[in-house]
This record gives sequence, structure tokens and C-alpha cells, in this order.
Amino acid sequence: MNNFKIGIAGCLGRMGKELVSSVLQNKQTTFVGGFEKKNHPQIGEQFAKIFNLDSNLIIKDNSEEIFSVSDCIIDFTTPESTLNNIDVAIKTKTALVIGTTGLDENILKQIEDASKIIPILQPKSVLPFAGAYIIGGKNYFKNEYNFVITPI
Repeated sequence: MNNFKIGIAGCLGRMGKELVSSVLQNKQTTFVGGFEKKNHPQIGEQFAKIFNLDSNLIIKDNSEEIFSVSDCIIDFTTPESTLNNIDVAIKTKTALVIGTTGLDENILKQIEDASKIIPILQPKSVLPFAGAYIIGGKNYFKNEYNFVITPI
């Protein structure tokens, strides 16, 4: 079985760095790259320099390039960036996990609409192993074993 290919939006933020490290350590996933906003000072630098790893991947500012080679993008960015990432995910038909906080009703509605086209996971709480999740526009809760269960 091939590894699941994951890209990271906001790869140099606090959560982004943690996600890159986690994906790199998981034997069932392959880190295919990450991207940042266009004016980030580290665009074009190698991930190897930042994460002490053997890789020729570079930090991109072209989100579509990373989406197009990923099975899934994990997005811990800003509400504005998340809105753009939803559009790119639809265009490239790439699954999207959204951990961005501060999403307004307009963005939540766009997530719901997009979930009818592409797979989206957007927790209502970003606390680990807590809260409800929106999967395909339906709400789900985790049980005590951290399995997503019954739609509500």
C-alpha cells in the first residue's frame, strides 16, 4: 500500500512545524511539501535546513502546486488563507483538514458547501481528542476511545 501523501498549509507556523514533524515521523504518511503566504521570508528555502532532514523539498508560495501532489492538505493558517485553500482544494479535488480558528459564519458556510464536493474534516474544537467534527457537512462526535461515531 502506498503512503498517504500530506501537504501542510502554513508549514512554518507553530502548528505547521509540529504537523510537518508529525507527518515526517509517521511511517504511513509521506510529506510532499508545504507552503506559506507569498511574502514569507523563508519562501524558497529547503525544508532540510529548518527541520534537519534529508530532503530536497523547498518551501513554496504556490498552494496549488502542493495541493496537486497531495492526497490531503492540513490547514492551520488564517481565516483568509483557509478560504483560499478551500477554493484550491475544490479546484484540485484534494481532501482538506482545517484546524484554523476564528472562522466566521461565511467561511463555515463555504466549508459546508465545499464538503459536498470534496472530503473536509473541520473540528469544532481544536483541542486534541475533544469535541465534535464536521465530516461531509454532518456533525460527528468522538467517543471515549477517540473514534468518530454517531452523526448528530
